[in-house]
Amino acid sequence: MTPDVIGVTIVVIVVLLVLLALVLVFRASWRVAEPDEALIISGLRASGRQDGAGESMGFNIVTGRGALILPGVHTAGPGPLHAGDGILPPGHR
Repeated sequence: MTPDVIGVTIVVIVVLLVLLALVLVFRASWRVAEPDEALIISGLRASGRQDGAGESMGFNIVTGRGALILPGVHTAGPGPLHAGDGILPPGHR
């Protein structure tokens, strides 16, 4: 093998490893809300787009789709969407 072929082979292997690492990080960071819950996302830039409920308060509520949660930057937790699981005290409707 010539030095040129070895150099190209090394570059191709490095590019493939970098792409594999990016795919693995993306898959580990992608969160999807269950059908009966919402993801409540807080952290840096969680309120960047203000087109939904809660976004002007520094958090984002995601329902029916996925969101990229960056570890150390964002925090995400489930919020139930059941009718009986509201935040109002008993007796208030």
